[in-house]
Amino acid sequence: MGIVSEGAVHRGEAGASGELAHIQVDTSSTSVCRCGRRGCLETFVSGGAFEATANRGEVWWNSPYLKEIHDDVGHISMDDVFSGIAQGDQQCVKIAADAGIRLAGVLAVLATIYNPAKS
Repeated sequence: MGIVSEGAVHRGEAGASGELAHIQVDTSSTSVCRCGRRGCLETFVSGGAFEATANRGEVWWNSPYLKEIHDDVGHISMDDVFSGIAQGDQQCVKIAADAGIRLAGVLAVLATIYNPAKS
C-alpha cells in the first residue's frame, strides 16, 4: 500500500506509508491489535474484528441468525457475519455500520491532512 501524489507512489521508509489499520481510534478500548497496541482501527474494521464482535454473547444472543450458528457450531466466522449482512440481519448490519463509522472518521482526518485539490 502507498500514497499516490502527483503521479508517484510514496511508500515511506518501511513501505508502510498510508497504513491506516494501526491508527489508534479508541484509547480506552480493551481490544488488543496484532501490533500490540490497543484500539487500532484494525480491531474495529476487519474480518477478524467482525468475527470477535459477533462472538460476544450480547451480540449473538440478540440475533436469531447468529444464535443459530453459535448454537450449532459454537463459533461465528467472519463469513457468517458477511452472510448475515447480505441477509439483513440487524446485529450483523450493526457490526458493519459501527465499523463504517470508525473508518469514516479516520478517512475524514486523512482527507483533511492530505487536503486534495477540488476537481
